[in-house]
Amino acid sequence: MAMWIWYFGDYELYHHLKLHMRRDEYDYKFPPFWRLDDCHHNVVFHRAFSLDKPGSIQVWARGTGMLEVDGKRYPFDGREIALSAGEHRIEAKLMSMELPSLFVTGAVESDPTWDVCAYDGKWVKADGDWWRQKPEDDPCVFRFQYRRLHPVSMEALEGGWLYDYGEETFAEVCIGNWDEMPADEKVDAPVHLRFGESRAEALSDEAILQVQLNRGDPALISARAFRYVWVSTDMPLTAREEFLPLRPRGSFRCSDERINRIWDVSLRTFHLCSREFFLDGIKRDRWVWSGDAYQSYLINRYCFGDEAIVRRTILALRGKDPVGSHINTILDYSFYWIMSLEDYHMTTGNDDFIRRVWPRAVTLMDYCLQRRDGHGFAANEGNGWIFIDWAEMDKEYAVCAEQMLLLRALEAMQHLAEIVGEDGSGYAALFAELRARVDEFFWDERQGAYIDSFASGRGHVTRHANIFALLFGYAGEKRDRILQNVLLNDAVTDIRTPYFKFYELDALCQAGRQQEVMQRMLDYWGTMIDQGATSVWEEYSPDEPMEAQYGMYGDQFGKSLCHAWGASPIYLLGRWFIGVTPTSPGYATFDVRPEPCGLDWFEGNVPIGKWHGEVHVRVQDGVCTACATVDGGTLYWKGKSVQLERKVVVQLA
Repeated sequence: MAMWIWYFGDYELYHHLKLHMRRDEYDYKFPPFWRLDDCHHNVVFHRAFSLDKPGSIQVWARGTGMLEVDGKRYPFDGREIALSAGEHRIEAKLMSMELPSLFVTGAVESDPTWDVCAYDGKWVKADGDWWRQKPEDDPCVFRFQYRRLHPVSMEALEGGWLYDYGEETFAEVCIGNWDEMPADEKVDAPVHLRFGESRAEALSDEAILQVQLNRGDPALISARAFRYVWVSTDMPLTAREEFLPLRPRGSFRCSDERINRIWDVSLRTFHLCSREFFLDGIKRDRWVWSGDAYQSYLINRYCFGDEAIVRRTILALRGKDPVGSHINTILDYSFYWIMSLEDYHMTTGNDDFIRRVWPRAVTLMDYCLQRRDGHGFAANEGNGWIFIDWAEMDKEYAVCAEQMLLLRALEAMQHLAEIVGEDGSGYAALFAELRARVDEFFWDERQGAYIDSFASGRGHVTRHANIFALLFGYAGEKRDRILQNVLLNDAVTDIRTPYFKFYELDALCQAGRQQEVMQRMLDYWGTMIDQGATSVWEEYSPDEPMEAQYGMYGDQFGKSLCHAWGASPIYLLGRWFIGVTPTSPGYATFDVRPEPCGLDWFEGNVPIGKWHGEVHVRVQDGVCTACATVDGGTLYWKGKSVQLERKVVVQLA
């Protein structure tokens, strides 16, 4: 079956570049502050093949150039080109300021078996999209779906109208009452619009997203985040939500309605932030951040199970060689990118993708290793921003949490090397050396915890490095002391962002503290929702008044009220309460270890592997019922275990 094809990774780079040109605040554009790589613009596609009988082909292209079939040249105009039986050779030489891409149908068809070269002497297999199987499917246009939105209320305020759409959305708006959104319609008088994720923002002159339309301007305004819109005219406002058509394959329902609401709001948040790639949020940045994306890959595992968006995001973030800076300029984000490859492989079992990106993993890791200090630590010496989290952390010189991530990335490189048949012993040796030095320099025996940094002499302890030590299995015999002295110690500063609560609650669940995690979800996410959140916020402080909740980064309404890193309850409920996790790549084998946590009942689905299977689990009255649509699972319940066979319902009491 024919598909549009392009140079491997170019589709992602092209749409990544377009996406990062869209961020706007107030009356200006806000471009990223790191290098963004572009796709190749001058490529040649090649295919040699043999026909048993005469046939023909038709060829279309995005760009200019020529087609050579057995040495004869043709334009890219879809004409029918006759082919005799026997050997043939096709070359398509193509140039475009956008995404050079090719579509061939007939006796031979365009697909990933074609070779492509960017005139550098290196031929690679092409990439393509099975959803683009018609000549009119333009690869330069990312395809979304749309649905009409209707406000739940309209209120005359401040000389205009305030529209409330009832929940957070990402949508186009149009001045006028048209069933379809005509791009060529113009406004016949000045119109001012303020978009707000909160009512207060939409009614404030400090709203981050504002649009001033003058007479003759297009009436259609590109999609953006809001719940509320204030518009200065009494002409009707039409809204149309723009979304990626992802079908939730994961689900969770239980006897506690607040937990159900947390799942629903988290899923809504995550879907809104899942677009061309996994975005951080939909109002302010709308950028692709590696740390945010790493959590999104794990969340996706328990709801959409969509491999394509993970692959797109990984390729877009990495860009091209040579490496010129850390991903997003952040040291920890380079490590997350390497770790993401191992998680991707465990989820999908896709060896071919790992082989294709392996050279980029090697060059990125080389970049990181070449910038270590004399102790072998990843340190902040002008080599990148150390983020870890928005926290009062001692970040002087080498930071312990960064070393934990470097250790984990080195482990990932060992495993990736095995997949591609390379020697990973060098990474293993570096891991062993660094592991010993982390304990030597960062472990504080008196406090029974890892300190942030040794350089300052402060001996400051935060939760972050200690969480990683537990989560990655580096704590060893220190595990119980870290739990008591740090994670369960109220004297250690609490984590306030959903971003790092992801890791903290994951580590607590790993330590068997699911009951406490359930309560923390209710206290944090539940309270946020009780205060009116329809999507999860970038950061939340339950003890702050509402009027102070919206500010961040020096802006009165700078905080994102729809942030993907807040959707971690999807992961936590799927991984630790339904209890499903792969134990070999692509869910060839997987465990199901349900944990009811005092709930009267719960049930849920978890996507399983690349073949679009699923496992269903229900717990009620002390009985666990499970059924998987694929083989390979093992159900564990109350000290018993049973193998799950395809579509066979099993029960354990």
